[in-house]
Amino acid sequence: MGYAQLCVWRAMLEKLLTRPNMEKRGITILTNLCPLCKKVEEIAQHVFINCEVAQKLWDNCYKRIGLSSVRQQIIVNHYQNFYLLCCNRKTNIVWKGVCVGNLVP
Repeated sequence: MGYAQLCVWRAMLEKLLTRPNMEKRGITILTNLCPLCKKVEEIAQHVFINCEVAQKLWDNCYKRIGLSSVRQQIIVNHYQNFYLLCCNRKTNIVWKGVCVGNLVP
């Protein structure tokens, strides 16, 4: 399993080292807010799906491959939708690379 796939898997399980998860492990954090929007608690669901910055990123990804889609609000559903029925195999490979690749820091 590559790093990006591992990251997606951990995000879906809410096991990434987000600020609240670090606090649970005894690491003192000054703020639990999302580092992107600084408005909501930093949990994987928010950072990858619900954050306004993440939403703009996903909208741009969809736009680049010529799709308009209903944005999923649940992280597991979001990543399960990565096979695009309306696209050929090559486009699906590119799409999966773009979407999963965006998770690599």
